[in-house]
Amino acid sequence: MDAFDAVRVLSPLQHKKDTMASNPMPSSHDECQDLSDSDFHALLQANMKFKARSHETHQAVHMPSLTLQLPSIPITTLLIGDSMFERLKTTGLNTRTSKLCSQPDSLAFNAGVGGDKIENVLYRLDHGLLDIFSKQKEELKLGVVMIGTNNFNGKKPLKISDIEKYRLLLQALLRMSNTESKILCCEIFKRKDVKDELVEESNRMLRELIADINAYIGKERIGWIAAPEEIGKERLEDHVHLDEAGYRIWDEILYSRIAPSSE
Repeated sequence: MDAFDAVRVLSPLQHKKDTMASNPMPSSHDECQDLSDSDFHALLQANMKFKARSHETHQAVHMPSLTLQLPSIPITTLLIGDSMFERLKTTGLNTRTSKLCSQPDSLAFNAGVGGDKIENVLYRLDHGLLDIFSKQKEELKLGVVMIGTNNFNGKKPLKISDIEKYRLLLQALLRMSNTESKILCCEIFKRKDVKDELVEESNRMLRELIADINAYIGKERIGWIAAPEEIGKERLEDHVHLDEAGYRIWDEILYSRIAPSSE
């Protein structure tokens, strides 16, 4: 398997009006790359959501670390998402991915926050991540995304508005990296409290979104990391989080994808 596998199915995502979403949504035209910084921030602000836990971790942990390291030592790999990444610092502590991100002056940075929904990541992008990485965009080689599981309501797949917010997140990563960089989106793992078909449908929508964006920009910059088949629900220590063995299995794939861009 290549280090970067782009989604090649080019069926366009069907953009529908979501009755639950009245905020402006990101445009597929040029994937918002031609917007001014102020206009793009306005788009983030229209779709983001404050969460105390996310805000506190962002302001007290992530931004101080980034400010201390940049620009003297660049970040070439960014992991951004929810607890699946944050728990690399706890349950997944002994994985190679965790060790790579935790080394002093590491070129890989873990910006995972437990409980984050897609809109909470947009909040963190608006409140510093977008700007600080845009200043070193020529250095960022790879962005890795793991988000979406906290947007489930238990009865339906991700909403169209969730998919469009995911699109906005990817547009932000495109803006804060150079044209040769790559983005990898991790498949959402199955859960004990959500029907498998809802997770599968949501992942299908995300894969379609990725193909849609790649088609619009005319370049396969965004790829997909499928969940390892060996990770079943028996590898969950609760209803959603991987146990230590689950992280070891995931690490076999994750590390092989991010290590080349973090050296």
